[in-house]
Amino acid sequence: MVAGRWLHEGYRERMTALTDELGLDGRVEFAGEQSEEAMGNLAAGAVCSVTLNAELGFGMPALEAAAQGCTFVCPRVAGVTSHFRDGVEAFYFDEGDSEGLARILKRLVDEPRLAHSAGLAAWERARTSLTWRHHATAIATAVGVPVSAQPMR
Repeated sequence: MVAGRWLHEGYRERMTALTDELGLDGRVEFAGEQSEEAMGNLAAGAVCSVTLNAELGFGMPALEAAAQGCTFVCPRVAGVTSHFRDGVEAFYFDEGDSEGLARILKRLVDEPRLAHSAGLAAWERARTSLTWRHHATAIATAVGVPVSAQPMR
């Protein structure tokens, strides 16, 4: 399933045509833009979440997948890669390396236990050290503001 907002309609049309050309019609679903809740549900039931391009920012889709217990696959230059171990919690490929990406995806499909254990490890990593609380605490500590143990509201 390909879910999310398209950068432009022409790209979606090219992907649909390519799917037809490769004989994958009926095996690939283009779901389009989804609500945040729907994306979370998709990640929770997926083998993995894949980002094909290196995002200029941190890589929130990968972190959101990890928060659902779903391992993710993304280019190794994405910012999120500095927080997850390659082959343990997530899987990285060189941007533009279609064969490397295909090898990772085949491995995860062929080894569902690996995908599952990597998803659980990604969830644990996100839950224990990549929450908004952890981020706010790091910033407060860096600027010398005392941090309360009270829950954030």
